Amino acid sequence: QNALAAAGETMKEPETYKSNESLEAAFLGNLIQQLDSSSEVEVHVLKADKEKGIISAEVTETYRHPNGKEGKVSCRRTFVLDQRDESLLREKKSYLINFYAEGDLKEDNLYKSSLLLEGEEIKEPKVPEKKEHIFLEWRNARTHEKAEFNGGVYQEENFYAVWTEAR
Repeated sequence: QNALAAAGETMKEPETYKSNESLEAAFLGNLIQQLDSSSEVEVHVLKADKEKGIISAEVTETYRHPNGKEGKVSCRRTFVLDQRDESLLREKKSYLINFYAEGDLKEDNLYKSSLLLEGEEIKEPKVPEKKEHIFLEWRNARTHEKAEFNGGVYQEENFYAVWTEAR
């Protein structure tokens, strides 16, 4: 669990990776450096998405108890990559801002996620794509009104894409 957390904390902003595969490789490289176990360790990267700025992984360690019996422990974590310097996060409140490609706010529809410091301006992400649809606008999931991206953030926010069918 500590190795997984440390590997995620050392990740850079998503823009530094050329592809999802390079993001995954960097994460696995960081994780290998953190492991100090003689036990068998199995790693599954569940999702690596540089556009959304997230990586999810599950690590399962198989070990022997002193009594000789086999034991297993698993840990699953998701990391948001565009986090700021931790010393700044301790000084100021931070808020998670999520953009979803659909209005139902399910994890599968997560398009982009950012951790912003209190007062920092939310930046509208690149417009998502949806087959046979035209993007209209982002809406605030709390108010269901058109999203306004002027002014600072003072609470966690979720936004969802609004679409119309292409003709």
